[in-house]
Amino acid sequence: MRAGVVANDMEKRLKPIPKFSSEDEEREFWATHSSTDYIDWSKAEVVREQGELPNLKRSDSSQSQ
Repeated sequence: MRAGVVANDMEKRLKPIPKFSSEDEEREFWATHSSTDYIDWSKAEVVREQGELPNLKRSDSSQSQ
């Protein structure tokens, strides 16, 4: 067991993520629910494609009009 991990956390059952009929419905759901009840973030990995956004440059101006 890793340091700082409580045995109960390791046995925690994750809830299934519901199906959403719209992005608005999903946004409202996540605004009022914790993702830790649905996702085991201890198993998350950073995934990057080689060359991902290679030409991205900082912009000091707003893109909205």
